[in-house]
Amino acid sequence: MNFRIVLLIQIILVLLIGYWWYTLVVVSLRADTDEVRVHFLNVGQGDAVLIETSNTGQILIDAGRGIKVLDELDNILPMHDREIEIVVMTHPDADHVGGFIPVFRQYDTNTIIRSFVESKTSVWKKVKEEIQKELKDGAKEHVITRAYSFSLNGAKFDILWPLNEEVKETNAASVILLMTYGDNKVLLTGDANMAVEDKMVSIFGGLIEDVDILKAGHHGSKTSTSALFLNHTKPNAIVYSASEHNRYGHPHDIVRERVLVYSEHHPEQQLQEYETKDGAISFCLSRTIFKECDA
Repeated sequence: MNFRIVLLIQIILVLLIGYWWYTLVVVSLRADTDEVRVHFLNVGQGDAVLIETSNTGQILIDAGRGIKVLDELDNILPMHDREIEIVVMTHPDADHVGGFIPVFRQYDTNTIIRSFVESKTSVWKKVKEEIQKELKDGAKEHVITRAYSFSLNGAKFDILWPLNEEVKETNAASVILLMTYGDNKVLLTGDANMAVEDKMVSIFGGLIEDVDILKAGHHGSKTSTSALFLNHTKPNAIVYSASEHNRYGHPHDIVRERVLVYSEHHPEQQLQEYETKDGAISFCLSRTIFKECDA
């Protein structure tokens, strides 16, 4: 064999071994901390949020529309990690669940949590086929029609919505998830509209007050993230998950105006706005504070 080819192969092997050891060290160091990381992924016009708890436990909430989520996961997860412990599907719209088709083909999962609402689209049909394969491999499925809670490595997750099967419209039946870690709260609302937000305020009251991070509902659509909801949840950071120059105009100017008015009335909070179109946004949460993760 040509000497240069042999040398190239050796260099590639050394690089692969080095990367493997590096990721093992990084994962080991992270497992020794009590830090939780929340990544709002850049999947274009769609939603995808990866939560990494200590001891490398991971939860993926939605996965965007296509394969872009795989690139985002590759940028965060070590090469040897091919398991995502829990996946949550807020509702069956393609821009939230389409990415689970490639995700399930590359990653194993233990638990699938999804809204009861179904869809007749070809995308949802393919997602359901992949879900069935995961179930045959031993995964468990929880179909949400009422409040449901679970914990993972010190982080608590409360699913607050949907509470019944009367709501049939997919957005209105979105899974709403509140993560609590120490003093930190992260509220993810899928594509829930203002009517659902009003019910959240009425039903759960103080549980969803003083939220540190809020994902704006429905990518920043004017039908979500009401002034009432902002004033009740009192977020310190708000994230818009939408692609650049999208045809829907997300985040909508009306939502921006609501956030601006809220900020003017609560200058002490210094509310920060983030957009995934600029790249994935990562927050590091200790038990007392949260901040953007260091690059």
